Amino acid sequence: MYGAMKPSMEARTVANNIVVLQPQLPDGLTERHIDNAQRELIDAYIAEHCIRAGTLWYDTPIAFPFTRHLSARVRVYDCMDELSAFAGAPPAIHHEHRVLASVDGMLVPMPINLDTINQLYGWSLTSDELEAYFQRIAEPVAQVRTSEDVIVARIGRELYEKFFRNYTRKMGWIAARPQYSVLGSERGIMMPTVEESLAQYLRSPRFLRS
Repeated sequence: MYGAMKPSMEARTVANNIVVLQPQLPDGLTERHIDNAQRELIDAYIAEHCIRAGTLWYDTPIAFPFTRHLSARVRVYDCMDELSAFAGAPPAIHHEHRVLASVDGMLVPMPINLDTINQLYGWSLTSDELEAYFQRIAEPVAQVRTSEDVIVARIGRELYEKFFRNYTRKMGWIAARPQYSVLGSERGIMMPTVEESLAQYLRSPRFLRS
């Protein structure tokens, strides 16, 4: 929330043992000053209320820069949309590409990209070889009705089961929502892959335009 005279933290109790914190910030701050102010406000609140390390649950990567220093027993990155592909996305949204997925006992990059597949299977594919692999394992879907249909038609059943099945069921995405973009409209409706390494992708024109 902007328009405050000086940075402060508004705390609202919304249920038993549930408090919502909303930073109040002055107008005209740079991104760095916004992050610094929010970090200081959160640190002050934690110190005042003697909060110990708990669970950090991210539903937006924008919160990462001013909370990554906090101690936590568990960090949950509940950020499946590639928000940087949306119009008007703030620069800080690029932190979503730090997300790792736990698959088969390994932590691999998300969204699925060249690094993900090579780490997961111990391969050394090139971008062209990865695209050919996706084409080979893709399963034709006669009528695309759900998020599952889109993903399976793009990268096959095995990768869907490994990366998306539990999440899509939890979020209710098995319901027909064929126009919902999970990982960016530029790669098509709910396109969950990048045929480049993550480092290449972050430098690519399609990322820089987002």
